Amino acid sequence: MDQAQIRSDLLDQLSELANPEYAQAMQAYMKSEMPFWGVKKPLLKQTLRSVLADYPKLDWVDARDTAAVLWEEAQRREELHLALALTGFQRHRKHLDIGQLPFFEAWITQASWWDLVDDIAANRLGAMYKTSPGPMSASMRAWAQDDHLWKRRSAIISQLKRKADCELGLLTDCIEPNIHRTEFWLRKAIGWALRDVGRFHPEWVVEFVEGHPELSGLSRREAMKHLGK
Repeated sequence: MDQAQIRSDLLDQLSELANPEYAQAMQAYMKSEMPFWGVKKPLLKQTLRSVLADYPKLDWVDARDTAAVLWEEAQRREELHLALALTGFQRHRKHLDIGQLPFFEAWITQASWWDLVDDIAANRLGAMYKTSPGPMSASMRAWAQDDHLWKRRSAIISQLKRKADCELGLLTDCIEPNIHRTEFWLRKAIGWALRDVGRFHPEWVVEFVEGHPELSGLSRREAMKHLGK
């Protein structure tokens, strides 16, 4: 598989779709040093489908390696989003196991911003709980106490897609080391994770919030937003 050719095909289409006005607005909104093409997400998805139609047998290794090339050589932010999308095909989800964690860990620490980190945490790390539940839980407990803010945030929100299957003990262990942290991104993540699990375990969330009076106002408001408290 020619990763360079796929990248070239994607860049050709991005160049044709580029909108300088959108690009400027998107860069300002994201507070990004990296410039944008000005291609919105629906068109990004269409672009990826269009290019990959010529590669119907793209397997996991080729998809991941192509994504790595696209990420490493990215000049505009949409290229990072396309790289991430290349690792998200349903047919490849069985390959998202603990062995892929270092790959996505590198992306999280390099991206260090919510538009990419949150997608990786919820959709790539989250998928790993199905294939590698024990090792994944242990890794997220460690990440929740890591020096890197975005690894902490990733640990807190990594169970968003688990719904009723959310491991409540793990969520507790990811939140508690961060309760006293003052960073907006961690306080927001705590509230978001609690609000999400509250759709399935409302009584647990109420008990958790009441049992942790040291939660920030932001975390508390987010957690209780739909619980009528």
